[in-house]
Amino acid sequence: MCSVILQNWYKFYRSISDLQEYVLINQYELEIQHYAKSGGGFWIYRAYEAAEDAIALTSIETEITVADIYAGVSFKPALSTANRIESENKG
Repeated sequence: MCSVILQNWYKFYRSISDLQEYVLINQYELEIQHYAKSGGGFWIYRAYEAAEDAIALTSIETEITVADIYAGVSFKPALSTANRIESENKG
């Protein structure tokens, strides 16, 4: 995920006083970022990259696995660095 864009969104989300947690889901690979506000107002970050991981969403009192979130999603095989550079140079 583009770090500059995420930093801007992160600042925006932190400014919403009622927001308790939010989740970013990568559409290109198995990767989920979970941010939750602690009782002291600090944000806690957790990363999930395994299908069997379970994400506890306390603000809505539910738990879901990464596998359930990505159910039905097929990822394209990752390009090797050499192939990706070659593709970028062609297009």
